Amino acid sequence: CKSSGNFKNLRFVESVSFACCIESEGDISGVMDIHKFLGWKGVRIAGLVVESKKGIFEKSALAGQLQSLDGVTVVPFADLDWLGDMKEGVATDFFEIKSNLHINFNSTQPFVLQRIAQRANADMVIGMQNQVNIPFNFIVAGKDGEVLSNIEYLNQIFHYLNIINK
Repeated sequence: CKSSGNFKNLRFVESVSFACCIESEGDISGVMDIHKFLGWKGVRIAGLVVESKKGIFEKSALAGQLQSLDGVTVVPFADLDWLGDMKEGVATDFFEIKSNLHINFNSTQPFVLQRIAQRANADMVIGMQNQVNIPFNFIVAGKDGEVLSNIEYLNQIFHYLNIINK
């Protein structure tokens, strides 16, 4: 994990990177909601969206909107290797961006997103609770193991950051 572990200055989060996998058109809408939420928070956004099932982007009417989101990089299925990891040289610009927080939306596709979290250039890496929480500095879990919606997850993250910073 490239995170610095320096959590003293998170009172004023200025930049957030995030990563998530797209398995359905509903996931594309979810990314647009994430982008809107972070925009409301007034932070600089860098997003990495991975097509984890072949053909979702080409079949979706929302794919054009997704690709036009400022700060969001889309990784098509063709850029994944046979293990489901990104091929060498994919999304290098994303990994050069320094952010205060990196948020992993990893509830269903942990491998490629864990690899992204390991490479994220962030002060703090946050993930949803799953079987392998290794790359995360901070883990958010739903009550009794419940999977949180993207917006509930973001609300929990910012809620806990406010508590930590008091």
